[in-house]
Amino acid sequence: MKQKRRLHSYLGKLLLLLTFTSLLLLSPGQASADLALKSIHFDLAITQPGSASISYGGGSTDPLTGTGISIDRVVGINTTQGVLQAVSNGFMSFTTGNLLNFSTSGGVSTWTFDKGGSITLTGGISNLGIANGSTLFTGTFTDIVVISVPVYGSMKFHTAVAAFGDVKNSTLATYYGFADGLKWAGNFNISYYATQQAGGALQSTQVLTGDITNTPVPIPAAAWLLGSGLLGLVALRRKRAN
Repeated sequence: MKQKRRLHSYLGKLLLLLTFTSLLLLSPGQASADLALKSIHFDLAITQPGSASISYGGGSTDPLTGTGISIDRVVGINTTQGVLQAVSNGFMSFTTGNLLNFSTSGGVSTWTFDKGGSITLTGGISNLGIANGSTLFTGTFTDIVVISVPVYGSMKFHTAVAAFGDVKNSTLATYYGFADGLKWAGNFNISYYATQQAGGALQSTQVLTGDITNTPVPIPAAAWLLGSGLLGLVALRRKRAN
């Protein structure tokens, strides 16, 4: 009987230790309020290479595609490190889901593309020991809309606004004080000139400017339910032991 009580006591203490450790790691302040104020911000290069391109083929099953979009620096906002870091050979490419809707009214055109597809940023950050060609983040889209206004002739000014989920390069995340393996919510806005056809097909002639912001996703409430459940098991085990 004494050995059984000792075993219950040992298991109870172990479970209690695991519970409070998990609750400490998943503190709501860090998971929501604290993380919500922090982000990693990437800037598009002021001068984009001639190879930078954003296009849509015009078909109902065609995606919006971006290639060779130059990214030249990154900075942490409200993080442990707020120093701008140069990104060498930084290039973003993406392919959205297929077209969902295209409309034109009063000279303003709007494209809405489906979720999915992919978005990837590669490059190097020498100060952090990240080699050229490394993946800085990769993910998939959740929303993307393109809006255009006339400039002259078939030339129009476009803005692409998107939201996506991604995973971050572990060295980059750690440098800015984030735990490795966090999920991230990203968004970008990119402005560019493009020729536009009657059916909505477009091809950029010059990528202008924009930025990309990544915010860590707070730990979901389900994790807190797990912690509460563990506490309940501790209480039940102590009751049975007594």
